Amino acid sequence: MNTKPHLETIEQRRAHKHAAAVKWAAAFFEIPETEVVAYNSGCCYNKVWVRTEESAQKCAAKVKGETVNGGLLDGMPLGSISSYDGKFEVMC
Repeated sequence: MNTKPHLETIEQRRAHKHAAAVKWAAAFFEIPETEVVAYNSGCCYNKVWVRTEESAQKCAAKVKGETVNGGLLDGMPLGSISSYDGKFEVMC
């Protein structure tokens, strides 16, 4: 069985989802798409990874005063910023 076409379809879907998430995050946080590395939408909170601290600060400001909704971290304030490998992760 040739699985290559199936794997290509999976990769195309993954790339499409990633591009859509980046576009949405850039619009929501009012930052350029080139600043967004990745965005993950979770059931209790989301995370966005950006290239600069300035963009991370904008993301954090957008969710200031909001908290995690459920799970182990329920009630924890959103907007925390962590730095990894020169990129910034914001809990939003």
